[in-house]
Amino acid sequence: TVMETSTTDTQTGKAAYHIKIQEPAEWVERLSIFAKKPLELTRENRDDDALREKAFIQHALPSVREGIRRLTDLGIPCHRPSDFYAEMLKSDNHMAKVRQMIEQKSTEIRDRAKRRNATMQRKYKKELRLQADKQSSKRKREFHDTVRTGKRESARWKSDGKHSEDFDYTDYVTESTGFNQKQTRKAKQPSRSRRKYKKR
Repeated sequence: TVMETSTTDTQTGKAAYHIKIQEPAEWVERLSIFAKKPLELTRENRDDDALREKAFIQHALPSVREGIRRLTDLGIPCHRPSDFYAEMLKSDNHMAKVRQMIEQKSTEIRDRAKRRNATMQRKYKKELRLQADKQSSKRKREFHDTVRTGKRESARWKSDGKHSEDFDYTDYVTESTGFNQKQTRKAKQPSRSRRKYKKR
């Protein structure tokens, strides 16, 4: 109900109009429901459109459920019929463009994720290769140091007048590193068939 009243200003002598809106007493005539809690917007969902719309929906849902409950108690139909047809606000061409844009963005996100994973895997494999190369270089360096030490010991035995056969530096290397040079040399020797083939 809209009520209009008029008064006269004593200072200016002009008429002042006041409009007062009085809500109906019956709820079914006004259909107004107020939320019990105020809408709380943080800095994150205030600046993000999707999060802000989600906050609006979550804030309005309790009031909507309460309104449906009241209408159901009053016997007033409030559900959409199964054969209801509503005209779309946006055309099919526009919605097709929207779907295409969403699919394109999803494809770009998947491609970026694949490229990121591939880059991480390449870096991980490169790091593993570097570690393996470092370990291999370290083993080779230790082996060569041990061989040089064994040869020096063998030369020292010979200079002391002892038989150098009593001190075989290859045995010293095998005991120190676990690497048998004799077996390696035998493995590297070509077979007879290969030697005959070479002579021919």
